[in-house]
Amino acid sequence: MSNDRNEREALITVEEACRTLGVRDRTLRGWLAAGVLPCVRLSRRCIRIKLSELESYIASRSVPARGAR
Repeated sequence: MSNDRNEREALITVEEACRTLGVRDRTLRGWLAAGVLPCVRLSRRCIRIKLSELESYIASRSVPARGAR
């Protein structure tokens, strides 16, 4: 398996995703429950998020800065 594929399939914790997004745990868990952001449930309490999914989520919500051309 290539290193690029390993990076795309990397799983991060809810805590790591919260730090990346700058949101609280409760907020992110609400998004996960609502299906706003896909996740991998390894057990009832063990949730991971694909790094590629998080990056896609961020990219889909990015907007140009005001005044940018």
